[in-house]
Amino acid sequence: MDNEKRLARRRILRVRAMVEIGSRPVAGRTHDISSIGIAILLPMATAVGCQARVHFMLPMGGRMHAVVVAGRVTNCTLSADEFRTGFAFVAVGAEQQALIDRFCSES
Repeated sequence: MDNEKRLARRRILRVRAMVEIGSRPVAGRTHDISSIGIAILLPMATAVGCQARVHFMLPMGGRMHAVVVAGRVTNCTLSADEFRTGFAFVAVGAEQQALIDRFCSES
C-alpha cells in the first residue's frame, strides 16, 4: 500500500523542458504537473533545495502556452538512466498560475 500523500492532484504532461540552475541550462522532459509543482526527467542529479527557473509548454485550447516559473528542488531520484526531479513552484505569475490550474483541472 502506498502511504505517500499528495498535496495536489497531478496530471501527466510529456513535453520538453529547460531548467536553469544558476546560469547553466539543462534540457529535460516533463513527467507530470500539479498546481504546486512539476516533475522533470533530467540527465543529471540535482541537489534538494536548489533554486531553478523552469521553462515548459502547456498544451491547451489547441495551442501551446509558454510557462516560466521559479522552483525549488524537493526530490531527485534515479529512474532508469535519468533523474526524476521534483520542483515545488516558489514564484509563479498570476496568469501562468491560472494556466497551470486550468490544465491540471481538465480531465
